[in-house]
Amino acid sequence: MGTNANDNWLRIKQGVKEAEQLIAKKSYSLSMIKSRQTLEFMVALLAERSGLTEPVDLKEQIERLYQSLVIDKSSRDNYQEIRRIGNKAVHEGDDTPANANKAYHMLSQEVWRFAQDSRNTSKAARPVQNTRSASGSSNSRQTQAARPAQRTRQTQGSSRQTQGTRRPTAASRRRQPQRRRGFTLYDLLKLLIPILCIILLFFVIKLVKPGKDTKETTQAVTTTEAVTEAPTAPEP
Repeated sequence: MGTNANDNWLRIKQGVKEAEQLIAKKSYSLSMIKSRQTLEFMVALLAERSGLTEPVDLKEQIERLYQSLVIDKSSRDNYQEIRRIGNKAVHEGDDTPANANKAYHMLSQEVWRFAQDSRNTSKAARPVQNTRSASGSSNSRQTQAARPAQRTRQTQGSSRQTQGTRRPTAASRRRQPQRRRGFTLYDLLKLLIPILCIILLFFVIKLVKPGKDTKETTQAVTTTEAVTEAPTAPEP
């Protein structure tokens, strides 16, 4: 079992594939035997990984894995059922499709669990110091990367403040278009008041001039009457 983990995993996958191919060929007895052999190899790997290296039969090895909490009750029951179906095919010549399919599906399910447990075990076996150093280096990189960003933000904020405190120059004032105010009621009154004053003055002049003419005509009439009515001298 001291071979590479990838080789062991390929061997397990190959055993599951061969069991499926034997079912397709209707070699049900051989498929059950192949499922049991693949299970036996997988149990040996779990025992070696857990330190349970004492030579015992497959049934006892499965029970030891369960007692050592390497596998749960569901996996133990599936293991024992695959073992029992395989033994029945070897010793009794069982060749039923139902047992072959049952053993194959149970094996596929447990192989998937075995793969998941292997991944979790490999992740947990990594040294803590390496993770700490990696996290420390990542934190240092983040802080180093954050420092230039903070500097640029500070410079941008200071530049904005200086831009806000600058006074507008004459050129900027010229460039800014002056806002045109609309024609208001005040502007209309400013135009109408002089016109009304002129009209009123014209009427006043009209009213004043006829009075002067009447006065002059009345004075002229009275003088002429006085001249015509002067007493004539009596005849001698």
